[in-house]
Amino acid sequence: MNTAKRLPEPAARPWVEDASAADTSAGPSRRDEVKRGLLFGLGSGLAAILCCVSPVVFALFGIATAAEAVTLSDTLYYDYGWYFRGAGAILAAIGVVIYLRQKRACSIEGARRYWRLIAALVAAGAAAYVGLFWF
Repeated sequence: MNTAKRLPEPAARPWVEDASAADTSAGPSRRDEVKRGLLFGLGSGLAAILCCVSPVVFALFGIATAAEAVTLSDTLYYDYGWYFRGAGAILAAIGVVIYLRQKRACSIEGARRYWRLIAALVAAGAAAYVGLFWF
């Protein structure tokens, strides 16, 4: 007679997909990849240019005067600009890693398989940064 107690079942992990239920060979549709890449890219591009955009937003909402906004923008851009660009690049990398881990493809082969996502992310991030910087 076995009197040993059984351990409780581990809690479900919602971020891990059931491999038996998912068809991993087909992958997501191209449209989904591009949408995700665009969203990640726009978010990282906005984070990278936030040093220039945030003072303008402060002036638009009346939180700061135009002169203060220009001074703050110059200070943030010339003294801390690379920190903002680095934060944008880190956000982009985190977005790609999270997406590839959800698809269980966090490897070089997975990056090759989801190249559309990465290309859309880079293009959207660069477009958001350049677009907000020049306009």
